[in-house]
Amino acid sequence: MTVEGLRQVSLSLDLEDGQHASVPIPAAVLALLQGILVQMAQGNAVTLVPVHAELTTQQATDLLNVWGSPGSAPQGAADVLEQQQQVQRIGG
Repeated sequence: MTVEGLRQVSLSLDLEDGQHASVPIPAAVLALLQGILVQMAQGNAVTLVPVHAELTTQQATDLLNVWGSPGSAPQGAADVLEQQQQVQRIGG
């Protein structure tokens, strides 16, 4: 089955009250969910950020877990941001 050109799969859930539910989701979402669960099982934190999110340098630094010298924008984050094709300055 496809919806808007995406292959659909069914996610089966066993609910606490003994009931069962089946939820149709795109196959790509299932793959993403599996990857997230693997990372969490390995003790890794997982952060989801919307594709069009606008982040300050500090927010990007925190997200990427990059550190710089105290009181300055971390160089690692600046390097990553410079490599992006579309970077828009936001904030102060």
